Amino acid sequence: MKKIFVILILVVGLMAFSMNYSASEKGIGAIGGEPSGLYGRYNLDNFTFVDATAAWSYFGSHVTVTANYNLVNNLDGDLYYRYGAGVTVGLGNSISVSVRVPVGLEYDLENLIDLPIIIFADVAPGIEIIPDMARFHIYGGTGFVYFF
Repeated sequence: MKKIFVILILVVGLMAFSMNYSASEKGIGAIGGEPSGLYGRYNLDNFTFVDATAAWSYFGSHVTVTANYNLVNNLDGDLYYRYGAGVTVGLGNSISVSVRVPVGLEYDLENLIDLPIIIFADVAPGIEIIPDMARFHIYGGTGFVYFF
């Protein structure tokens, strides 16, 4: 199980750095909550981004890999709200797949501390579709991402 987790962390890290994009489009960070782990993000433009997480689920006692497509809108100044759709794959005694709808807030710290860091908080209700149809989940957490 630990080998799977290490491999997933490496895969997410490589996804974040494998393509040659300009600074501030790609970032890497961490998320704490359910699940907790490594977080990677790629900004498609000023209003959309994709993200991926390789993490450990405490409630399910398994490794999860999550990918989301998100939209971002400004609330006030450096405060933004975000929402999207995604998929979570759980790897444990069995494999599970859930669809999810993440919603949350993020705050851009660059104007405050002169570093390209965003902090965020998300809640993501989801429904498991494999192996048990219609099993409800709620994921959520707080985290940060540093942009390169």
